[in-house]
Parts: sequence; C-alpha cells; structure tokens
Amino acid sequence: MKLSLQQGKIEDVQADAVVIGVFEDSYSVFKKLVTGADSLIKKKIFTGEFLKVYGSGSDKIKGDRVLFVGLGKRGEFDLEKLRKAAGVTAKALQATNYKKIATDLVEVNVAGSSDEEVVVAVTEAIVMGCYRFTKYKTVDKEKINFLQDVVLVRGSVGKKLEEAVKKGEILGNGSNLVKDLVGMPAMDLRPKDLANIAKGVGKLKNVSVKVYDLKGIKKLGLEALQAVNYGSAHEPRFVIMEYKGSSEKPIALVGKGVTFDSGGIDIKPARYMEEMKMDMGGAAVVIGTIKTLAELKAKVHVYGVFASTENMTGGNAYKPGDIIRAYNKKTIEIVNTDAEGRVILSDALSYTEAKLKPKAIIDFATLTGAVMVALGRDAAGVIGDPEMIKKLKKSGDRVYERVWELPFYDEYKEYVKSEIADVKNLGCPNGDAGAITAAAFLATFIDKTPWVHVDIAGTAWLDKDRGYVPKGPSGYGVRLMVEFLTK
Repeated sequence: MKLSLQQGKIEDVQADAVVIGVFEDSYSVFKKLVTGADSLIKKKIFTGEFLKVYGSGSDKIKGDRVLFVGLGKRGEFDLEKLRKAAGVTAKALQATNYKKIATDLVEVNVAGSSDEEVVVAVTEAIVMGCYRFTKYKTVDKEKINFLQDVVLVRGSVGKKLEEAVKKGEILGNGSNLVKDLVGMPAMDLRPKDLANIAKGVGKLKNVSVKVYDLKGIKKLGLEALQAVNYGSAHEPRFVIMEYKGSSEKPIALVGKGVTFDSGGIDIKPARYMEEMKMDMGGAAVVIGTIKTLAELKAKVHVYGVFASTENMTGGNAYKPGDIIRAYNKKTIEIVNTDAEGRVILSDALSYTEAKLKPKAIIDFATLTGAVMVALGRDAAGVIGDPEMIKKLKKSGDRVYERVWELPFYDEYKEYVKSEIADVKNLGCPNGDAGAITAAAFLATFIDKTPWVHVDIAGTAWLDKDRGYVPKGPSGYGVRLMVEFLTK
C-alpha cells in the first residue's frame, strides 16, 4: 500500500473513492457535494451519527464515488473514534475492490491532539484496518483485493506531517507483523523459525541479536526452559535482541514464546486448541517492538528477550510432581504442566535481571485464561511497579491498547509457596485469582529491578472485529510499548 500526503481539497483528487468525515449537525460539505442533501438530512438517511455512512456519486468531485462517514458529536470525538472512522471505511472500500482512495480525515480537528497525532492516528488505522492474512489462500486468491494507493488530503502540509505519515505506517506495520506471527500455524513457526525472524530484525541499524540453541541454553543454565521443552521434537531457543538508539541505561522487554501449547501431560481440551499457536504472542510483541523502534530511529535503549519452545506430550515430557531449577537457582514444583509459560519466563526474567542489568523490566505473556474472565478482551491485566503502571496506563489510553491494574497483596504470594520446593507453578488448583497468582510466581524471579507483568491472553486474539482491528490476532502491544518508551 502506498500512502501519500497531498495538499489541496478532497473534491479535487482523482480516486476510485473519496472518504469525507461529517460531524452531527455540521453538514456544510455534505450539502455542497450531494444533490438533495437537505432532504436526506430531514429524512435522517444521513445524520452524521458515528460510523454511519452514506455513499453516492457526485459531479462535484473528481473521484468516482464519495463516501461520507459520520463522526458523531464533535464534543465526544477523540483519536480513537478517528482511528475507527479511518480504519473501518478503508477496510470496507478495500473489500469492495477499490484500488485507490483519498480521505480528508487527516484534517479533522481533535481536541487536545496535534495535527501530527491526527495524521499518525489515521495512517496507522488504515494500515491496520486493511490487514489480511492470505499466506495460505490458494483458491481464488487473485480475487482478494488490497488497497494500493491511499491519498491523505489536507489544506496545508509540511515535513512534520510527512514524517507523521511515515510514523503511522511504521506503527501499523509493526502491529501487523505481530498479527502475522501470532496467526502463523505452529508447523511453520517453531522456536527456530521465531528466532530466525528475530535475526532478520538484527539487520536493521542499531539492532543486534544473539540466538542460543539447545547447546547454548544448557551452557547458560536455563534449566526451566529446557524442562518445558522435553516433550517436544523441536529444540528451544533463547533470544536476546538489543536496540541501541541512545546511550542511556536500557529497559528490557521479556516475552513468552511458546509456539504451540498442548498443555503437556495436563493436556488441554480439544476445543479451541487450534488457537494455541498464539501462545508466542509475548515474543511477537518483543520482536515487533524492536523492529518498530529501529525503523522509527527512536532515541531509546531497549533489550528484547524471549524464551521459545513448544509444550508437548512426548515421552520425555516434564511431569506433574517434577521439581526443576530456574536460572536464579530457585526450585519450582510442577503442579500442572499447562502452567508452562511462567516456567520459561522464570529463566528469562532472572537471566535478564542478572546479566543484562536493565533499569526496568516489562514482560508480555499470553499467560492465563483467568485474565480474560476478569477483563475480557478489551484490556490487558498488569501487575508490578506502581509508577511504571501509571505510565503504562496513560500510554495505553492514548493508543487504545489499554491496561488495567490487578491487586497484588502479599497474601497472593503465599499461594505459590511450595512445601517441597521454593515455589510451585500453580497457585490454586480451583483457579482462584489465577492471573494474580501467576504474576506472584513471576515476582519470585525478580530481585530488585522495577518490573511490570502484562498478561495479554485476552487482548492478543479477538473473537470479533473491533473497528480497525480485525477478528483474530490483534497486534496488541507494539503501539503501547512505543508510546511508553518514547514519551
């Protein structure tokens, strides 16, 4: 998709279709371009109600067709509604086989937002809204349409706004990379493959990547990662990415990279197990964020670390009752082999703190079904350092990748104490406080570094379209992290 910024009037742009935003009770453009507009308004055929559209031809525009999209009440309008208006209309026009569209949504005034922020919002929403995963389509693939050219029209343009278009495109593509990875079948995205994708990001300026295979993992002493991998025919990987856009002390992002989770010996029910290819969503966020930061040339210093394995039921699989040792030498009683993500994160977190010595750590993991029970798919659950969480919440609200803090009283930490080891990998067998006790387990492997755990089990995969974010892999996390790290 080619994205360009053009100075002028929307009615003067030649395109297959033009998209024009209209607020409720503000119909000047609608009346100017549509014959019989007064009658349409009076009959409430088009009122400017949010996301309601009216399409027609018009001899007053150069475009072949005009699509008016309602923006709702001006006083209730914000950047997220702008994203939805841009992404939903672009996706709809793409589905109708249009190749080139133009829109004036980049000129809409949003209270409290700069012109640059408006342009970024529109651009990223169009890129994300038009996402399609077609890698495995063969029948009638040539009939699948993609927008080829999007013209963003404003009365005035300039270098800063052109840079905003590029930023929005990079952010949208970063989210779409996460969608690609999360949606990939496990047979084509094993730990080795995920590590190779990270190595590809290492070709970008200021990015370096180290990949450890099984031999290297053993040498590092990552016994917990090895244990989860015992049941798989495919070797694990441990990956350390670094983006050095500044000389400041780094922040580390740590991701869970389980490329398929059968549950192990405590096998999952068959229903929905096909979605367990998405259990590497945390690692995908790490890869996508490092790539996006590098492409934006962000002035930050960030490590991206992930442990990757399958959790399978092979003859050598780790078992309930086993006791294993994490990198920091603490022992873990395995109560349930389906609580494997926290086990591999015990190695990743303790290694990151001890060896990389970051000023702060944020981990991303599709960790618990319990967080979906608590928060659904509209917010990720967060636990950890209060000041970091405050900033994360503000960042999430701005980009609409929201987080919500869960309580973390000392009593919850008692749930994961083991009678025969240092900790156990399941708090309560009946599932009480599942998301919180999972975080309590992870906290055992952080010593002094400020840390936040982000449980994305609900937000990483959507059960229905949500505006400019299609059903399935959501791409959640990249825009949140870029906002957090660069503001």
